Amino acid sequence: MAPRAWSHLTFLVRELAALDRRVRKRGLDGEGVIGTYGSIGFRQMLLLAWELVQAGLLEWRRENPCGRDRVHAVDFGAGINRPLLVWQALGLIDRGVGVELDSQKVSNGRVYCARMLHAAVHELGLPVSQRAPELVCKDVVKLSSEDFSSLRPSLGYSFSQGMGREAHGAMGRLMVEVESMQRLVLLVHTADAPRLLGALRAGAAEAQAVRRRGIRERAHELVAERGRAVAGWPLCTQDEAPEPGTQERGPGEYWADAGLRVAATISGISAQGHHGTYTAFVLAKTTRPLPPESPTV
Repeated sequence: MAPRAWSHLTFLVRELAALDRRVRKRGLDGEGVIGTYGSIGFRQMLLLAWELVQAGLLEWRRENPCGRDRVHAVDFGAGINRPLLVWQALGLIDRGVGVELDSQKVSNGRVYCARMLHAAVHELGLPVSQRAPELVCKDVVKLSSEDFSSLRPSLGYSFSQGMGREAHGAMGRLMVEVESMQRLVLLVHTADAPRLLGALRAGAAEAQAVRRRGIRERAHELVAERGRAVAGWPLCTQDEAPEPGTQERGPGEYWADAGLRVAATISGISAQGHHGTYTAFVLAKTTRPLPPESPTV
C-alpha cells in the first residue's frame, strides 16, 4: 500500500474512533454480565490490519474493488463486535459474524454496530454495506461447522483474553471442521502464547485424527462392499497414520498433525486496560479438502 493510502486509512480510523466514543457514551460500552477483558483500540486494529495486508493475508478493497474474493469473517469472543465493524468499514471484509457468550454484550453490540455503521456511511461517507456485522450469543465451545453453513467464513479472528484452554481447543477443532475457513488470526498475551497455542493445536490435531479415522473407515467399507479400492480414498493402516502424540516431533513438525502452520506473527500490539504486549499468530491450513462422500467407482 502506498503512503497516501496509509494516510487515508489513519484519517478514517481517527474519525471512526471519534464516532465510537460518541456511540459508546450512550450506554453501549463493552462491560457486560461476565465482565470485560480489555479491548484493542481502533489504531491498534488498523496496525494489525496493515500488517495482514502487507503479508498478503488481507486485501484493501479500495485498491482493487473488483479483483478480490469476497471475505467473510468470524470473531470468536467478539464482545460488542468492534474489530469486525472496523474491518468492514475499512473495506477489508464483506461480511462478519461475531460469537459472544455474554448476553448483555450481544444486546449492546447489536445496537452499537447498527449505529456505528449508519454514522460511518452518512457522516463519513464510507461506501460500505449498511448491513452491520451480525452478533450471536453462543459458547465458542459448543459451536459446530453447521453454525457456519450460511456464512462460510474464510477468515477467523479472536482477541482471546479471558478465554480458556477449552475455548482455544474448540477454535482449533473448528479450523479443521469448517472447510471454508483457511486462516485464523489469534491475538494473545505474549506470555500466554505457548499455553493457548498448545491448546488450539491439540484441538485441531484431535479433529484431524477423527477426520482421518472417518476416511479410513468409509474407504474400508467401500472396499468390503465392492471388492476393490476406490480411487481418491486413501487406505492406510494405523501404523501409517499414527495418532497425535505417539511420536517424538521436532520443532518444524509441531503443527503437522494439526494440519496447520504459522503463516505469520505480528508482535508488539497493545491492549486497552492491560499491561504487557500481545502477539497475533496467523494460522493457515495445510491440508487438502476431504474426498467426496459418494465417489464414482
